[in-house]
Amino acid sequence: MRPAAATLFGGSVFVVVVVGIILGGLAPIETAAGQTQTQTQTQNQSNASVEFVNQTTNGSDVTVESVTLPTSGFVVIDLSGAGVEGLLEEDAVAVSEQLSAGTHQNVTIPINQSPPGGVANRTSLNNTGNYEAIVYEDSNDNGRFDYLTSGTSLDKPLIVGSGAQERLVSDNARLTIRGSRGDPNATPTPSASIQFSDQQTDGSTVSVASVTLPQGGFVVVHSEQYLQPQNDPVTSAVGLSAYLSAGTHQNVTVALMNGSVQQPQTLVAIPSRDTNQNQTYDYVTSGGFQDVPYTDGEAITDQASVSRLEATTAVSTSNQSPSPSTTSTAAIERTDTTTDTNQTEQAADSDGNGGSGLSGVAWIVGIVLVIVIVGGGYLLIKLR
Repeated sequence: MRPAAATLFGGSVFVVVVVGIILGGLAPIETAAGQTQTQTQTQNQSNASVEFVNQTTNGSDVTVESVTLPTSGFVVIDLSGAGVEGLLEEDAVAVSEQLSAGTHQNVTIPINQSPPGGVANRTSLNNTGNYEAIVYEDSNDNGRFDYLTSGTSLDKPLIVGSGAQERLVSDNARLTIRGSRGDPNATPTPSASIQFSDQQTDGSTVSVASVTLPQGGFVVVHSEQYLQPQNDPVTSAVGLSAYLSAGTHQNVTVALMNGSVQQPQTLVAIPSRDTNQNQTYDYVTSGGFQDVPYTDGEAITDQASVSRLEATTAVSTSNQSPSPSTTSTAAIERTDTTTDTNQTEQAADSDGNGGSGLSGVAWIVGIVLVIVIVGGGYLLIKLR
């Protein structure tokens, strides 16, 4: 028989060992669980990817070959440059619809789907070049890309790696836009041009001798405020043509705003695009983001000296004889005046107010009275 103390000690050892085993078993499980969670996060982080390949497009949309997201998010087409976070509003060109967690193939992104808060607002890409696809999370899962509108505090770009290996989940590709200057297979298209000659106007229209619009658009006429030093391309617009189809147009009539030409001045004619293809000129109402001028390094323009036609006509007619209609009217007025005068004189004669007709009758009556008196006197003498 074991001593009681030994038995107690042995029992204590047994309890300690059992508790130790239990605690020891729990500790590894907790550690493993923590390691599993970290590994899952790392695995999700590393699984985020995007594949953006070189492609030829008409410029209205682009295709992202493949994108994998650990949570819901977006793909943004950007102009910042490879591996650069798109902090500038003008660099964010277009954003995809919200994409759920997982892998998506052949994601089409319309170019006219501008990111909220961006200022590109274009319907198509016009330039062949390098573009970037960047993956962003939808941090508040509201289906709206809020990175720009939130001041970059929401829906941030996904990042993989750590330390020196940290990088954006992004990929860049060269996009060849059909018909653009950088397209090696593009059919050469005429460049935009305009010819605006000195002229006189009645204030309602001016005429542009010739304009070439490779992709259609408008002719816009600006006042001198467009030029230096004011350099105001928005509020200086005073005239607009109808929508013009692609090609060259001769003798284009441009309607002027009422009262825009009151004195001789220089006007500026500019061929402008229809960037949103709605055949309505939206440059002014969009604050200068839509329907921008055709450019060749800078806006293509031509200037002309324009004066009011009425002012010149008034000076020239002041030294000329009255027109036939004026002469006829004056002659009619003089004839009427003469006729009225003669009629007045005849009326005066008929009334005995100094007219020659009444004075003659008076003389005859007087002579007859004299004869009667004289004759009567003679007869009286003879009778006696």
